[in-house]
Amino acid sequence: MPQFFAGAPTDDVERLCRLLDGIPLALELAAGCALAPGRIADRLGGRHGLLPASADGAGKVLAVVRLGHELLAPRERVLLRRLAVFAGAFDAPLAGAVCGDGGILRRAEVPRLLDRLVAARLVTGSYALRGVVKEYAAERLREAGEHDLLRDRHLRAVREAYEECHEGASLARRQPWPERVRHLRRARALGAECRAALGRAVERGEAASGLRLARAAMAMGVSCPDDALERLPALGAPGELADCAKVLLGCARGAVEPVVAGVDGLRVRGYSYWLGVGYNAAVRVCFANGRCGLGRRYLGELEAAAAADDDLVALAGARMARGDLALLAGEVHEARRHAGAALTLAREAGDPRAIVAALRRLAAVADTVGDHDEAARQRAGTLPILHAIGEEPPHNILSQA
Repeated sequence: MPQFFAGAPTDDVERLCRLLDGIPLALELAAGCALAPGRIADRLGGRHGLLPASADGAGKVLAVVRLGHELLAPRERVLLRRLAVFAGAFDAPLAGAVCGDGGILRRAEVPRLLDRLVAARLVTGSYALRGVVKEYAAERLREAGEHDLLRDRHLRAVREAYEECHEGASLARRQPWPERVRHLRRARALGAECRAALGRAVERGEAASGLRLARAAMAMGVSCPDDALERLPALGAPGELADCAKVLLGCARGAVEPVVAGVDGLRVRGYSYWLGVGYNAAVRVCFANGRCGLGRRYLGELEAAAAADDDLVALAGARMARGDLALLAGEVHEARRHAGAALTLAREAGDPRAIVAALRRLAAVADTVGDHDEAARQRAGTLPILHAIGEEPPHNILSQA
């Protein structure tokens, strides 16, 4: 890979390439070592070099990682090992919250050190650790005795990040659309960290922290592991959080009883955003399980409570449910009317996921009457919204029937 060493002596580049068997990853990591190729080859090869004569391909890559690590400044090494706690891609604010401790490593200096690790090619430009680098950094983290401490910090920081995203994207704050999109995209991008943090919450018995994270994440459209949703409530949670946990668990299982129990608990506290979420969940789960009478009762309660509180998103959900029932009954005109009303409410509220759901309902109505061009047009209208919030559309979205 001569492009990594432009302007360097050809003989030195060729010697390094032979030493590393031309392995692209090894050469890319070597290019981040901030040494001339001849010096890198000297440090790796020879009797006292980092590269054993018997090393296979993986061993050669690891030797370059070790060299890159040796060349880092002390605080850069601290940051690299602490980054091993992340499950996937992260961002600079989250890295600062998790890795900065106010002592060895100050939170404010993390972005600068992170850029140095990117320049050293030990962290990717999208802020993630390659597998071999992560394994090496994780070993250093365990040696430093910081593994459990960093995992606890990770849980706390990820929960705070998701609650901040949920609040920032909330309709109640009347944030401009670009600002809300920023929070929605961040929540989607950190999905792997959410799932890892929930695993830690289960492991540590942190029911309240884990359920706060799950509640915020699922409200942002980020999926959570079913086993965490099943195990966290059993660890105990206070008040409203316990009732939200029942709703989340019922949604994950598609089970009526936990959702109903959660809604009944939330209802006694008066109307709230989470009661609106619970009512919508209860309606969906009840109808999916053939409990139509109970589903209609909750649908009526949802409409009355959401209208009294002017919760436009919950009202849009109720309209969509009415439209679904009408379509199942063959009442196409009523289905179109309810879906159109849902779209109007969703747009007035400015909720992107509700807008997408309403457009899909209108597409389903169009497909039912054989107007597939109109259905494709409605589905095409969802694409820029999904792109804006960082969600992937279905593979065959324009031809779904």
